[in-house]
Amino acid sequence: MFSSTHFLPDMGKCERLHGHNYQVEVELGGIPAKNGAIIDFNDLVPIVTRVVRPLDHYIIIASKDTRLTIIESESEVEIQFKDNRYIFPKNNCVMLPIKQTTVESLSKYLANRIGEVLIKSYPNIHWIDVLVREGQVQSASTKVLLKE
Repeated sequence: MFSSTHFLPDMGKCERLHGHNYQVEVELGGIPAKNGAIIDFNDLVPIVTRVVRPLDHYIIIASKDTRLTIIESESEVEIQFKDNRYIFPKNNCVMLPIKQTTVESLSKYLANRIGEVLIKSYPNIHWIDVLVREGQVQSASTKVLLKE
């Protein structure tokens, strides 16, 4: 779970700065090891936490969103979109290499990042599916193949 602030250009009321308490669910597929598990959850939880923790209690900014004008200085991030202008302390922001901060984009980003870590140590894992939930009924998931 992580809590973050963001805004969604061209999405009505979601254009305004707002936040969520996100939940992240990870599903894996592959060949079980000798112990019968694809991965020990005691190994998986710290990996997911390491990837998700840098987003917790930060402002998430989609650095590849071409609708935004982003100006970074040593201490601030200024963002302009239409009539809105935001100036944030740089140390309160996380610049993600995504085009928007929707749950669809966040799930893809997290699936790829977690997958990159898993594939190095767990060749028996063939795919990862990461679901990001921003409310009781709003969620999206992304499945990434790690091995054909």
